[in-house]
Amino acid sequence: MVVTEFRTDDLPVADRFACWCEVVSQGLAPHITTSDDAADFRAELRVIKSGLTQVSFLSCPSLHSRRTLQLVRKSDPELYQVAVCRRQKLALSQHGGNALVSSGDLFVYDTTHPYEAWAFAGDERVELTIVHVPRAALPLPANRVDRLLARVLSGNSAIGSILRSFLTSLANRGPALRAPDLARLGSTAVDLVTAGRGGRGGHGAQPVAEDSPVLWRGPAPATRRRSSRHGTDILPT
Repeated sequence: MVVTEFRTDDLPVADRFACWCEVVSQGLAPHITTSDDAADFRAELRVIKSGLTQVSFLSCPSLHSRRTLQLVRKSDPELYQVAVCRRQKLALSQHGGNALVSSGDLFVYDTTHPYEAWAFAGDERVELTIVHVPRAALPLPANRVDRLLARVLSGNSAIGSILRSFLTSLANRGPALRAPDLARLGSTAVDLVTAGRGGRGGHGAQPVAEDSPVLWRGPAPATRRRSSRHGTDILPT
């Protein structure tokens, strides 16, 4: 069991955003990140890893993240990622799914399909707990799990509430888990999401419609122009 912690506050201000992009891309999956807060980027990441299964706790300001087809082809750890949004909001688009995620909601994404995501922190930070599970380790057919990508499971539904508490408790108990336990818990998280989306529990929050006027076509043009100056493209070597 390996526990890694990273805080940008420990670095010189000028180095924070670039180092964050590099650490997250190496620890999770390569992607392109931009942020209006890049000039003084304050964020934290804690990762508990055992074998191919890991749990990540992420806190960051507003940002825009893209994992392109080119990046997928260059490096794919082949992971499903079950996440709970613990604070603020985010939007996610992947594999035909569009989701607007609020605090307390759960969602699934993976490293095998391109995706685009926006974190909306306002004056605070977006906080996420993410369980990363190897695709090959799941007993479920891939096409069944892929139908869950970028779909919201409300944290107020019966199964959603159980899963939200389950993921949140990992923040305190994760370092004490044995390697086999962590792997089983990751698989259980995916099973619970699958069950929730298959029954009434999956309808507590709906995917964002493509023509939604709120938050869905990405940052406003002015924001995009400002962000582009701070974009960092992390490619595996």
